Amino acid sequence: MEEDPQKIQLMISNSEKVDADLQVLGLKVNYHEKNLTFLNAEMRTITKSVIDLEGDLAVYALSHINEEASNHECQIQAMKHTIKHIVEKEKTAAGIICQLQIRHGFQASKLPLTKDVVGVVATLGSVKDENLSRLLSEFLGPETMLGVVCKTFEGIKALEKYDKEGMIDKNFGLHGLGPSIGRLLEGRFLAISLENLRAYPGGFLAGDPQKRLDFPKARLPDGRRTY
Repeated sequence: MEEDPQKIQLMISNSEKVDADLQVLGLKVNYHEKNLTFLNAEMRTITKSVIDLEGDLAVYALSHINEEASNHECQIQAMKHTIKHIVEKEKTAAGIICQLQIRHGFQASKLPLTKDVVGVVATLGSVKDENLSRLLSEFLGPETMLGVVCKTFEGIKALEKYDKEGMIDKNFGLHGLGPSIGRLLEGRFLAISLENLRAYPGGFLAGDPQKRLDFPKARLPDGRRTY
């Protein structure tokens, strides 16, 4: 019994279609294999770059840490140098306070007389840049740099007492404390209170890289007189 020619032709057609589909599929597989090979190569390159960058970052971080440590050490030495100069001012309030802190350390902050003292301007008003720090010192002047900074006005009052006649009572305050550490306070001294200081409520100048404060611009009087 002979096969139906149409049926044979259909089988051949289907076989050819399957072969064509397989060929297309093979081309797609080949295309994706090439892409996969390319992407694997790219991934290896990127991985190597990441490893190199991690190494560079580690070196940078280490050098940055060393630089910060060096800067910190320089700041400590500069602070010690500043305190040494203040202590040499034997008859000043700043010299007495620094000498007291050197002798008694943390305990000095617990004394009724000095518990409200923040420090001396010269040890508080410093910046990282040596030139700027020097300019700041010159701008403020010796009297201000040796000023004593307190948290409150009550802390300032504790530094110096007066008798009924308005004369300084040498038995109290820094005048009374000085002789106990071999110092005598002479002359006036500047005292600064932080009690009423507040941060500027305004913002910065827009787009200013130095972030200067946006103060209102000064205005000249209009010339009118009010009665």
